[in-house]
Amino acid sequence: MQRIIELALTIVILIGAVFLWRSTSTRSELTREHDRLANKVGRLQIKDPTKIHLLAINTDDPQHFAWRAYFPPNYHYAYSCSSGGGSGSNSSAWEGILRVRVREVNGKTLLSHALLNGSGLRSIGSEPLTKVLKEQPGMTPRLQAEQLGTKGLVMFDTSEVLTLVKLSLSDEALADAKQHLNEWELKQLTPHLERIRIGPPGFPERERDGK
Repeated sequence: MQRIIELALTIVILIGAVFLWRSTSTRSELTREHDRLANKVGRLQIKDPTKIHLLAINTDDPQHFAWRAYFPPNYHYAYSCSSGGGSGSNSSAWEGILRVRVREVNGKTLLSHALLNGSGLRSIGSEPLTKVLKEQPGMTPRLQAEQLGTKGLVMFDTSEVLTLVKLSLSDEALADAKQHLNEWELKQLTPHLERIRIGPPGFPERERDGK
């Protein structure tokens, strides 16, 4: 019996070690990616510590969007995207990397975002959409993006609503989508596939109610 207990404990320890290794490996990978992006633009020059500062980072990936960002202390915010949103606050000044990424995993199109104090991951559309979004040699990009801060550092008051990125299908991709998606699926993707915004608390509800 004692040997069985010892064997069971050894197995539990080994399983725990594997999970710890995987967690540490993933965290290290994220840290390296964060450092790589941060080193691309260095630290932001904070011109007014009471305002939001944003500068887009070129990730060399047309489906990966990132920003060097600064948010002033005591900033209370809400954010919205196609699948919902959330809210939060920071008592001290926050400086770091914001990121939004579209990628294919196991035949599904996923969108991930990492904002001030949280992150999210969700699927977009259906499997036929993944086929529509796949780029082929010689074709134009399947996604069109309007990304904030690509022309240089931008500053905003904390009372303003910012559209970090708006993603829509290219004309060619939209034409393909009309052939492969049903009416309901197509409606979810127009006029834009995704729009991620951040602003003062309650702004999504006020905009929805027309206030």
